[in-house]
Amino acid sequence: MSGFNGGQGSRSPNNDSLASSDTLVGDQGVEEPSAQHEKLDTNINFPHIKSESSESDHKYKDQRLKVEEQDANSRPNELRRTGKKIYILLCGIVAVVNSTLGSSLPSGAINYIGPYFHVTSDQQLVLPISLFLVGYILGPLFFGPLSKTYRRKIIILSSFTVFIIFTIPYALAPDWPTLLIFRLICGINASSAIAVVGGLYADVFRDTVIRGRTIAIFMAATTCGPMLAPIISGFVSVMSWRWTFWVGLIVAGASMVFLIFLPETYGPTILKKRVKRIRKETGNPNVFVRIELEKKGAKQIATVTLMRPLHMIVCEAIVLFTCLYLLIAYAIFYLFFEAYPLIFEGIYHMSPGVAGLAFLPILVGAIFALAIFIYYDSVLQRAKKANAYWASIEEFHRLPLACFGGPLYVISLFWLGWTASPNIY
Repeated sequence: MSGFNGGQGSRSPNNDSLASSDTLVGDQGVEEPSAQHEKLDTNINFPHIKSESSESDHKYKDQRLKVEEQDANSRPNELRRTGKKIYILLCGIVAVVNSTLGSSLPSGAINYIGPYFHVTSDQQLVLPISLFLVGYILGPLFFGPLSKTYRRKIIILSSFTVFIIFTIPYALAPDWPTLLIFRLICGINASSAIAVVGGLYADVFRDTVIRGRTIAIFMAATTCGPMLAPIISGFVSVMSWRWTFWVGLIVAGASMVFLIFLPETYGPTILKKRVKRIRKETGNPNVFVRIELEKKGAKQIATVTLMRPLHMIVCEAIVLFTCLYLLIAYAIFYLFFEAYPLIFEGIYHMSPGVAGLAFLPILVGAIFALAIFIYYDSVLQRAKKANAYWASIEEFHRLPLACFGGPLYVISLFWLGWTASPNIY
């Protein structure tokens, strides 16, 4: 993460005047290229560029590139404390648990929701969950790119607030279309946790080993919500299906208190605040950072920021096929929320609450998967130290895990379908 763009931001054809007088600041401040440069009495030092000599300007370019490279391996001081990093990790987990909890809450309550609205079609009864997942497709296309323009924290908090507010209408829904519309809106806003938290962790955990294990913990946490939701809705909906969603609202409201204190993690944004303070303290208006030079406005957001993920899917094969793999995995995963009630309530005649307990083994499996990942990661680190060929290829680092887990998905589906019989327990 760099504080500026290696000389490109201040020396564009439209900003020639900035080349001789403006000051650029990196994520941790920059070193003085010469003893003649002014050093301000602030927490961040920065050089003042003079235009008398093209040679000195060239030296400054070299110095600036050096600082940018240093910043790529650093992070703001306020994000270095272990306690704060753990808090950020927990905030991400809290956000995604609420998101996924809301996605599958109707699973154990659909047998009560359908008769209430006089809906009997199987194709319509799957819509409360399906439309929420449509929101999972639409939301990340906006929230991911916008988190780098409008900060991580503001995207997470604003979308989570909308998620909470629009949970109320579908808990009070007077008719079936109202329920479906607000489920879609909530799904879009709930997806921000999945879209933004990866960047949140990348801001804080710069060590790739720690970051990989952090993401693994986060992904394991994504299964907690969907697994707990059918249990909650199965037992609560007996009293009232609306209380299923009220419980989700209570959990989200309590979590909001936790998320309010989430610190901003995006480096350029933190740096921008520092530079504003420097401008105020020194009275020098020529201090700026790269993010302040970027074009902004609706056209820039629509044509560049929001198009970036689509461009990556179209032009980067590894992104495309990873997305397709995850698409299939999530589709199968959420099919269980429609299949389990048919199997455990229809074939084994369990109550919705008891049938919801059948999801707990999936949660146990996620914990085992996390342990396997951490073990494999240690194997990968040893292979890197031993200069193993496969460990030197970035694309191969996590591929063995997918090759191991993919066939198990097929086996588990066959196993579930083959043993779904009243004669087999």
